[in-house]
Amino acid sequence: MVDDEIVAVSAYYFFISPEISLKFDFEVNRALDKLEENPSAFFNISIKPYRRIVIKGFPYALIYRIMDDKVLIVMLFPLKNNPKELMERIRKLYI
Repeated sequence: MVDDEIVAVSAYYFFISPEISLKFDFEVNRALDKLEENPSAFFNISIKPYRRIVIKGFPYALIYRIMDDKVLIVMLFPLKNNPKELMERIRKLYI
């Protein structure tokens, strides 16, 4: 699901400009690398135990949680959206 969201946003940016799409892909991969290095370094959000890492230069964040020694990325969330929508999307995922 998260992969589909990332691909859709990348395709949207590609429609605007292939260079912007490449930059988005690069920044997503950079955020994933940072998560791999130190997943607890990023912000908790109001819905525990979830955290977020912002995609540099883009209005998106990866929402994730740490489970034992694994990182579970649950969604790519547009930062322009209402935070209540984030709560609703997380509830729908785990009900």
